[in-house]
Amino acid sequence: MATKKVKELRQLKKEELLKLLADLQQKLLQIRFRSRIEKPTNPMEKRNIRREIAVIHTILREMEMKQAKEK
Repeated sequence: MATKKVKELRQLKKEELLKLLADLQQKLLQIRFRSRIEKPTNPMEKRNIRREIAVIHTILREMEMKQAKEK
């Protein structure tokens, strides 16, 4: 994932990140089902989505740590 994309994700609010996370998880689930039925059109798509999900989880955790530190 490009650092530009990560910087854009860091500027989003927590609610927006959670919505994006849910959308990506749903998309990953659909790709997994589709890959069982037919040959995947883009095998890298699954890996890219998993990585983006991991980045969002990391950003959310950083937000939690920052809030805990401020208290």
